[in-house]
Amino acid sequence: MELVNEGRLLSHAMRERLVMTTSEAHVILQKLETIAQQKHEHFNDLCEMTLDVYREIYKINDSMLMVTRRRDFCVAKGLIQKVWHILLENL
Repeated sequence: MELVNEGRLLSHAMRERLVMTTSEAHVILQKLETIAQQKHEHFNDLCEMTLDVYREIYKINDSMLMVTRRRDFCVAKGLIQKVWHILLENL
């Protein structure tokens, strides 16, 4: 009889320990999931910031190319006018 009672006590103690361990594991997993979500949000924020930086760089490069083309066009136009002027003077 005593052996049966000790077995029951041991069984209850083991069950309580398993429930506590499971509960602790559940809390730890929730914390890890929260941390993972925060890291994911931080990563998304960094991606958006990087994308914004690259868009700004693209706009700057595009405007620089447009200004350079406009300047080259003006220089070429001026040179053509000079050449025409020289040609017309020599005729």
